[in-house]
Amino acid sequence: MRIEFSYPGYENIPPADVSNESLMGIYAPAAMVGIDEEAVLRKGFANPIGAPRLCDAVRGRGRLIVLVDDGTRGTPIARLLRHVDEEFRAAAIRDEAVTILTAPGTHREMTENELRRKLGAFYGRYRVRQHHWLEQDELHEFGHTSDGVPVTANRLLAGADFVLGLGAIVPHRVKGFSGGRQDRVPRRLRP
Repeated sequence: MRIEFSYPGYENIPPADVSNESLMGIYAPAAMVGIDEEAVLRKGFANPIGAPRLCDAVRGRGRLIVLVDDGTRGTPIARLLRHVDEEFRAAAIRDEAVTILTAPGTHREMTENELRRKLGAFYGRYRVRQHHWLEQDELHEFGHTSDGVPVTANRLLAGADFVLGLGAIVPHRVKGFSGGRQDRVPRRLRP
């Protein structure tokens, strides 16, 4: 059987030929039919699990960072930002207080068209910065792991009063999964 691989942002991944005897199965997430996405999002933002409502968490904060995944990920950031924006407005957060920071990992910078697609109507409304993981002057050292490995991230995070991450956890052809919180680094940091 010939198996095609399609990953957003990656072209020309060669197909794999697998014999029927070696094939255990082809697995994919089940399609969710009949789900009212807007209703689900409204309910989720109004009643978060294990956290305060976003408008309550950001009220009175001065500098907010919204991390978004890059163009290789299919997260519907613009649709999520509509709800985030409603929460920010309910907390009287000004647009100037919000910076969207792309979190591309080791991927390239997004093009202007990719940013427009990703952010939709919010492109140009909030300040947008793109993370450059090889630029040392853009990084801040937050501490060290128990093994002495430095923990670095974008320096904008060090000056933020609140950081919100929006993105997906997706199958990754090399790492297994990508996106979300990376728990491969021990949680205990020493100054």
